[in-house]
Amino acid sequence: MKKRRGIFIVCSVIVLCSIFLVSLTSSEPVRKKSIPSSAQTNKDIVEMYQKLIKLREQFVAHELKLMEYGQSGVLELTKARVKLSNARIDLSKFQGKHDMVVKELRNIIKFYSEAIEQLKTEVDKGQRAPGVFYEAEIALLEAKIRLAKATQ
Repeated sequence: MKKRRGIFIVCSVIVLCSIFLVSLTSSEPVRKKSIPSSAQTNKDIVEMYQKLIKLREQFVAHELKLMEYGQSGVLELTKARVKLSNARIDLSKFQGKHDMVVKELRNIIKFYSEAIEQLKTEVDKGQRAPGVFYEAEIALLEAKIRLAKATQ
């Protein structure tokens, strides 16, 4: 009796597995999402970076206008310029243009150096509180470190 029961269980398992396999093979194949080619993806990424850069350029122009009207300061303009340079750096890294990365890092150093000089002048004239340029000095040092690493 036990032997028949064991055979019955084995046969049942075989039948169930067969039914399962038939159901898998007879159903429609699973459709995979189409994955865009890397060339198309790269093109899209470059276009997004270009849009970002254009918007950052417009924002820098806006900050320049605000500064002309006395509604913005040198730090705000410098930050806008640095964000523009960082967007250009990201695009250049993506495109493998190391020389452009170095150029933009040098621009960042120039922007912060100019801002520090202007802020120090404003502090000397009593137009700003002492220490206002610490943020720019920190950012300048960080940019110099990035440049040193990029040119190793």
